[in-house]
Parts: sequence; C-alpha cells; structure tokens
Amino acid sequence: MEQTAEEFFHNFRQELLSGAEAHGRFQLDEFMETVADELVETGFTEGFELCHYRPPQGGMRVDGYWFNDEGNLDLFVADFDFRTELVSLTRTELEAAFKRLSKFFEASIDRDLAVDLEVTSPVYGLAKQIADRRGGISSLNLILLSERTLSGTVQSLPEGEVAGIPASYHVWDILRLHRQHSSRSHKEPLDLDFVQMFGKGIASLPAHLGSDAYQSFLIVMPADFLA
Repeated sequence: MEQTAEEFFHNFRQELLSGAEAHGRFQLDEFMETVADELVETGFTEGFELCHYRPPQGGMRVDGYWFNDEGNLDLFVADFDFRTELVSLTRTELEAAFKRLSKFFEASIDRDLAVDLEVTSPVYGLAKQIADRRGGISSLNLILLSERTLSGTVQSLPEGEVAGIPASYHVWDILRLHRQHSSRSHKEPLDLDFVQMFGKGIASLPAHLGSDAYQSFLIVMPADFLA
C-alpha cells in the first residue's frame, strides 16, 4: 500500500534523525545531503557541495552549490527546522527564501562579497568563484529544498534574471520528494513484442556455451528498432 504524504514525511524525518546520528552531522546538513543525493540520482543536478552562509544582517542566505562545465551554477537554499508536523510553505515565504539567495549571488558577483569573508571559510571559496567566473556564468538555477509542502496557490515559478544572469527557480518540497520516491518504487516492467511492432523478431546467438549457471545471447539491434 502506497504511503500517504503524512506517512512519508514522518518516515523521512526519522531517517534524517538516524542518519544525522550515524554520520555525526547536524540535522540541517543531513537534510541537504539526503535531498541533494536524490537530485543527483534523478539527474536534476550533477553534484552538490554544502556551503552555509547566513549573516545576522544583509538578508542573504545560501546552503549549497554546484558549478558545471557548461557555465551553469546551481545555488541551494534550505527551508528546514526539523518540524514535527507537515505544514504548508506559503508564497510569501517562498519568495523571501529566493530573495535571500538572489542577494547572496548579487553580493558575490557585483559587490565582491569575498573580500569581507574569512579566507578559510567555505563561503569565501564560493563567493570568490562566483566573482572570478563572472563572465563565464551563463545561467543560474535557484533551488529551494523544503521539508514543508508548497502551497497550492503557487501555480508556477516564472524565470527571470539575477545580476543580469538568466535565472530559473525550482522547489523540491516534501510532496515532490514523495512523488519521486513513489515513481521510482513502482516502475512497471517494459515488455516489447517485436513481432507485433515490426513484423519480425531479433536474431540471436547463444553466448553462454559451457555454463549452466546463466543464459546470455548475442544480438544485433537494428537502428530503426532502437529508434
């Protein structure tokens, strides 16, 4: 029987708690790493590096990033407080989170944020990379990872620009994670009838000679079949 969103949330929360204890990490770090691993596995992002920055003043925040070789930068921000109940993330809260993330990027690329940071801090490296790659950043993905459910009033997230760089906005809330897990655990077998589809089968040669442990066959797949 498929889990409800509530059940998924509570199970996910318990797994985070166990994972944080096992890995000796803060719960926020465990949350970010767990969700990021999911996004890498699905191909949504190529990688992830933790990098927390939330100064007392300035209205900025970042929790992770990834540069790829094509000039794209993924910036991550967390909505996480290890909540005990599944609650809604409103549009106002969503926009505020993206604004803090955007301000971090703007400060890094336009106002040399790195010069005000400790050289040994992880965020210094990120801010300096953004400044150094100013001319090579072709697109920006702003990604919010949330333990809440996105309000149904949020129908779409329009693309825009941040510091003159084309930007797109993405939310991975608990419902989206739930759907991802559900789809992965309910994949149906793919059965193709080549005779019915193409009028003939595929010739094959046995390739398991001398072995009774398994059967294997050598085939040549016609290009039109493969297409």
